[in-house]
Amino acid sequence: MTCNRVLLIMPDVCRYDHYQWVPSSLLFLAATLLDAGYRPLVIDDRIQSREATLQAVQAHLDETLLVGVAVSSGEQLAHAAQILEAIAAVSDVPLVVGGPLPSALPEQMFEHPAVDFVICGRGEGPIRQLCDRLRDGRNDFDTTPRLWWRTPEGIRQSSAARHSERVNDLPPLPYLNKDVIDIWNYINPETHAFNYSTAVGCVGRCSFCYWHDSYTYSWFDNQRVVDELESLGRQLSLRNVTFDDPTFFVGRSRTMDLVERLLASEVRFKWRANARVDTFKPFTIEDVHTMERSGCHLIHVGMESGSQRILDLMHKNITVDDALDMARKFATSSIHLRCHLIIGIPGETIDDIRRSGELITEIGRIKKEFDYTVNIFIPYPGNALTELAATMGYTPPDTLMGYVGVEQHGCLQRTNANGQALPSLWDIDYRLDWFEPAYQKQHEIAWKALLPELGKIRTVDGRSYHFHKKGEVPGLS
Repeated sequence: MTCNRVLLIMPDVCRYDHYQWVPSSLLFLAATLLDAGYRPLVIDDRIQSREATLQAVQAHLDETLLVGVAVSSGEQLAHAAQILEAIAAVSDVPLVVGGPLPSALPEQMFEHPAVDFVICGRGEGPIRQLCDRLRDGRNDFDTTPRLWWRTPEGIRQSSAARHSERVNDLPPLPYLNKDVIDIWNYINPETHAFNYSTAVGCVGRCSFCYWHDSYTYSWFDNQRVVDELESLGRQLSLRNVTFDDPTFFVGRSRTMDLVERLLASEVRFKWRANARVDTFKPFTIEDVHTMERSGCHLIHVGMESGSQRILDLMHKNITVDDALDMARKFATSSIHLRCHLIIGIPGETIDDIRRSGELITEIGRIKKEFDYTVNIFIPYPGNALTELAATMGYTPPDTLMGYVGVEQHGCLQRTNANGQALPSLWDIDYRLDWFEPAYQKQHEIAWKALLPELGKIRTVDGRSYHFHKKGEVPGLS
């Protein structure tokens, strides 16, 4: 039997709805593998029971060349470890992991005895080359960029130069290829919502991001995007599209050209996207109105903090006034602005948090319907703020599985400018114990000090921040 099957597994992470977004990162890999003659199959642990996941794996093991598993810190790491262990118990098929955590801690991933290979960063080229070598019985892995592998003598790292890969050179993504993925498992019949990538990577270098290494921005040709969305729109009856690019608004000319093409096309859906304040500065009020006519109804923007000192520490390349200017542009339209902030930054003071409260207040004065989330800094391995925290008393996990405690998601209950509580997106279950006594002595942001101070901030505009223990968040079933 020819072993040309490649299983691509997305472990469970955080179930807050029956329907999950399409695992775009795995479809990027699948497109490359299909083009090279392999038979990729996406197995999504988020949308089925663990038993069903392992049964799907077992059904194809005899024809499988390689199994790839996506891994992030937090809950997904625990699920990934269980899946890796279960596969290794019944088969010696090679196992490779990739994603944010392996990219940050490639060598530490080999603490799990089932891991054979690690790919750092974008994986389309490396996984194709790895499959070629496994298929041909070769072990010259040193020529595959961004690859780590296990040998009897120890862990090896490829010395091959990293090549810049243009995402537009990829073959079409197999959204509608049922041999790869059943796309209807991701389509909510009530909303017909769909996530779609027009680009990968990010132009920012935020010091809190889990993609701490260079993650080159690369985009699809605009006409390719529109043609594909027209086809998907017809076949899936799309009514809502989320552009899941880390930053949709990169380059005004490219973005507005895409918006104009959407307007002139057959697509008729509402859309939302992610924005950065710095890259949105060149956009005009007229651009916002054009976006509105094309179907845009919601923009997520990382404003992060109302303290200029903290914005500089985060490497955001903006001022507080820049954030307010962006809010004023959107206030002239019906497009909703959702502003995301972060607290708990190493070295942050109570005054810094108050300034974020003042920013929220001012945004509410610009347009009362705009809302916000207040997220808590998570010490992802390898980024600059985590390294700063380590100088202040934070001790990173000393084992791979210790990163299960570094939660992938965190969010205080969201309220709008009227003080109305909105359903929280995530159940809260933080690991607060990383604020050790030595850290607490040096910084006012220590949680024992922070909790009562947040209660005082509620007087800024009659709104309040809410902490909830797991299972106590209103609006979650």
